[in-house]
Amino acid sequence: MGEVHNRPVWNLRFFDFPNSMENILTISPWRWLLLLSLLLLSQMPTGTLTAVTLREIELPTQKAVLLLFPYQFDLPSYTLALQAIREELGQADDLALDLYYEYLDLARFSDETYQQELFALYTRKYRDRPIDLVLVSSERMLNLWLAQRADILPDTPVIFYDIATEQIATWQLPSDVTGVTGIVDNQLSVQWILHAFPGITEVILVYGVGAADRSYLVPAADLKAALQDQVQVTDWSDLPLTEIKRRAAMLPQTSVIMYRLMFEDAAGITYRPIDALRELAMVSSVPVLSSYDQFIGTGTVGGYMYSIEQQARAATRLGLRILRGESASAIPVLTENGDRFIFDHLALQRYRIPLSTLPPESIIKNRQYSTWELYRWQIISVIFGFGVLLGLVIILTRQTRRLHLVRQDLMELNADLEFQVRVRTTDLRRSNRRLEQEIAERTQIAEQLRFQAMLLEQIKDLIIATDLEGRITYVNDAVIQQTGRSHEELLGTTVHILGENPDRSVIQDDIVYQTLQHGAWQVRVINYNRQHQEFILDTRTWVVYDAEGNPTGMVGISTDVTEQVRIEEALRFTQFVVDHMVDAAYWVTADGHVVYVNEAACRCMGYTHEELLTLGVTDLVSDYTDALWSVLWQRLKQQGALIFESLYKKKDGIIYPVEVRTNYVQFQGQEYACGIVSDITARKQTEEILQQAKAFAEERTQAAETALRLAEAANRAKSEFLANMSHELRTPLNAVLGFSELMTRDPNLIQTQRENLEIIERSGEHLLALINDVLDLSKIEAGRIELQPEVFDLHEMLLGLGEMFSLRAQQKGLTVVFDLTPDVPRYIRADVGKLRQVLINLLSNAIKFTDKGGITLRVTVTPSNME
Repeated sequence: MGEVHNRPVWNLRFFDFPNSMENILTISPWRWLLLLSLLLLSQMPTGTLTAVTLREIELPTQKAVLLLFPYQFDLPSYTLALQAIREELGQADDLALDLYYEYLDLARFSDETYQQELFALYTRKYRDRPIDLVLVSSERMLNLWLAQRADILPDTPVIFYDIATEQIATWQLPSDVTGVTGIVDNQLSVQWILHAFPGITEVILVYGVGAADRSYLVPAADLKAALQDQVQVTDWSDLPLTEIKRRAAMLPQTSVIMYRLMFEDAAGITYRPIDALRELAMVSSVPVLSSYDQFIGTGTVGGYMYSIEQQARAATRLGLRILRGESASAIPVLTENGDRFIFDHLALQRYRIPLSTLPPESIIKNRQYSTWELYRWQIISVIFGFGVLLGLVIILTRQTRRLHLVRQDLMELNADLEFQVRVRTTDLRRSNRRLEQEIAERTQIAEQLRFQAMLLEQIKDLIIATDLEGRITYVNDAVIQQTGRSHEELLGTTVHILGENPDRSVIQDDIVYQTLQHGAWQVRVINYNRQHQEFILDTRTWVVYDAEGNPTGMVGISTDVTEQVRIEEALRFTQFVVDHMVDAAYWVTADGHVVYVNEAACRCMGYTHEELLTLGVTDLVSDYTDALWSVLWQRLKQQGALIFESLYKKKDGIIYPVEVRTNYVQFQGQEYACGIVSDITARKQTEEILQQAKAFAEERTQAAETALRLAEAANRAKSEFLANMSHELRTPLNAVLGFSELMTRDPNLIQTQRENLEIIERSGEHLLALINDVLDLSKIEAGRIELQPEVFDLHEMLLGLGEMFSLRAQQKGLTVVFDLTPDVPRYIRADVGKLRQVLINLLSNAIKFTDKGGITLRVTVTPSNME
């Protein structure tokens, strides 16, 4: 179809001003007011009138989207993400979207059997359903879906969000999988507040210490390293939350708190991170920065946040591109798309942080506006309107004065006109009475016919009237909607046209025959519409008779029971699943009477189904009395759900431990306890073995501690002995060194004697260095040995070592060769004493364990040591 251009029509009714002054003066004040308004508007600038284009109306494309969440539905992050997803999808006017939601609740049900059964259910639920897109939240859900999708929706593209950028970079994703990632960066939040408030001198880190909190250890260390030269960083992670709250309430204004996540504090108490943050922000005397946008509204001022909302919006926009026909393989993963500076205006006001200090393009939530900010243009419009009205009042006042002078003349003319009108009115009233009576009778008949037709059209059941040969004479709107055919297609045709079922003609002929034979008939029919969709009808037909009792046609009323049949099948399937559960299921009334059990309960307890329904809780649980059950029932009503352990008694008297997970429910005005009972005999046996192993480990630990104390005492005694011996050896060695130095000064010594004395002196100095090293032994054992680097002549030190070991080598008939490559520098910087000791140890061992041949000490320069 081409475009239809409708030009705007300005159907303004202008006054037909008469030429006479009398008619001008009969214009009402309201018309004068309208005329004056038009005059004012005519003086204002006008825009160009544009034509309105009516495009061809296109029906939206039907699409289906499956949303997968790994945990329970009430998490704040899911609420925030779902709101963003629905807002983005709501703007897609070209698509008719059917949304499916699945919450796996893996935080409370994480065993593999549960996951297998859950995905088996999804296989039956979605395998034959046309799902066009799967939207996945978090890394865990994406891993699970990619592992299971081959049996459910193998060809459906997948969009993900809420995954760290550094994590997704290491994955090999299928070509039809893409999405949005983000980065948690606390440094930007801290750098912003330090820049905005230079007076801050301390940043306090608050996070948990449980297994789920350990992922923050490395980012916390990086944050400390990045801030160590700017501000004091204090870590409160080793404190329980109660102590953290107490300290936070007394912090000076020169501090700020950086909160990450807290699943478990140092006291072992578990929290939801949002609840821990809410408690901390409630008492804190200084601003609390945080990392996730779902925390906005808990008291935190915000900061540079990992935004679930922005990621969900971006992921939804990617999904809309795929739903409109774009290939998922052509859409790259968006990294760091959900990170924003996000702030809570209420918290900013609490800590008196002005909006001017916020970074550009920051998102401000819970914004509090002044009256002027909210209604600026309305106030301006009201003021302008009052000005216009004031001008109109002045103009109207002047016109009123003029009209008052003319009104007297008009009164005389009106009196004459009123007489003529009364005469004409009397004649018209007589004619109107006759017409009104006739119209009333016709209207009453038409209303009755319209009411009857409206009743038939409002009925949801399918109503069809035919003649005796089966030709259709009437159908209501329900038939049109169900079959997809118009009135023109149906009227005058036989009832065979009503369906696409190949056997329909045979069934219709049988219905016509049976109805005429018996006067009425009832049958259930399975049929298909023009879209080849199956629907099931319960059809009742009757013969219609005229006033003389002759049959004139037939009427059929069909009720669509398709959904009812499907619900009945779903209920039968649900009952099958419950009866084949591994764990026992019970429904118990407030007085402890059992009203429902599954097949697993019968197998576990050894009773038949009928026997269990005659028993009560005190008959099944060995340690329960009526009083104890009453107390437990009250606790269940208050808390809504309980998990506890108990002892059950089988029919043969055997008692075994169980874990009971029960919920309080109300159904049709009655109160019940719905419980799932699991046999935990194997788990109890394992716990007993673990307790025995723990006791044995504690005994071994005490023995090890005793041995450690004895070893430490022996080590201290050894250190004291070495220190005393080192002091005793130093005294005679100093005398040897002194006398050797005096002898070298004798001018009568020959060259050979002088060289031998120098060898003695160098060896004595080396021995003195060894004694000093012994004194440092305690430092070595304590890990506090210190190097004393200095610049020295490496060639001279090696020459002295050669002279020192030449005599010992000659005694064993060995040769000692020092091989220095040309690139070895003469002067180096190192701890000369310790380097000499290392080389002496190596050469001593070489001479000691070499019986013939020679020893070569090769010195080279490696590329890594060129600096």
